[in-house]
Amino acid sequence: MVKKKVGKSTGGLSTKALVVTLAIGVLLGAASVAVLLNSTAVVERRTGRQVPDFAGLVDTTGFVLKAGDLRDAPQLVFFGFTQCPDVCPATLSTVAAALRRMPPDVANQVRPVLITVDPKNDNAQVLANYVAGFDPRIHGLTGEPGLLQKIADSYGAVLGGQKATDHTALLYLVSPSGEVLRTFLPGAPPQEIAVAVERAIRG
Repeated sequence: MVKKKVGKSTGGLSTKALVVTLAIGVLLGAASVAVLLNSTAVVERRTGRQVPDFAGLVDTTGFVLKAGDLRDAPQLVFFGFTQCPDVCPATLSTVAAALRRMPPDVANQVRPVLITVDPKNDNAQVLANYVAGFDPRIHGLTGEPGLLQKIADSYGAVLGGQKATDHTALLYLVSPSGEVLRTFLPGAPPQEIAVAVERAIRG
């Protein structure tokens, strides 16, 4: 009987290929955990801070907001841009779903706001068309880069990187007085957001 040599392979993969594959998997997993942990830590630090109103920003009608505008009720604030391929439309879809889960009186009081991080491309009309595709109650705001940077800094949001995609993917629940009450990571359930907003309005 002739004995067959047993090659160093596992499921059709050579030992070298298996090691490389495992190494890549470990690195990707570690990177994902690092991002998650960092995001969670950042979220905790942002809750409770005071942020300014939207004075000086421009809404989808071309109106320049004055001090106190959109501050008559809690706001759901998100920094994004209309050409975003994934996180932005996913978050705005979540906001729209959360609005549908709120009692009508609550949904009509909260002010959902998208602040663009790409003012070069996102003018008032572009923003108007974009937010209308999610929910007509979402306010799209743009403005001068310097003012946008100042507002983003107050939230602790990342803005002003090498490209528009360099922005924070958090959703902020802000009180009428300007206090960040809650921050939601991407993928937060709509019902969780709806409950938080109702609590902020009704106490």
